[in-house]
Amino acid sequence: MKGTFYGWYMKCQSASQTLAVIPAVHQSGKRRTFSCMQSFVPFLYKRKYCILF
Repeated sequence: MKGTFYGWYMKCQSASQTLAVIPAVHQSGKRRTFSCMQSFVPFLYKRKYCILF
């Protein structure tokens, strides 16, 4: 069996800042690992769209 991955994307945004949290679980064979990415973006100017990676 090949490895599997599943995760979630949670974002909280106000008029002046954005916080995104992306936890994930990776499994390959009997090995399972966890990762979590956090991103905090204070808006210094107005943007119409915001994409977080």
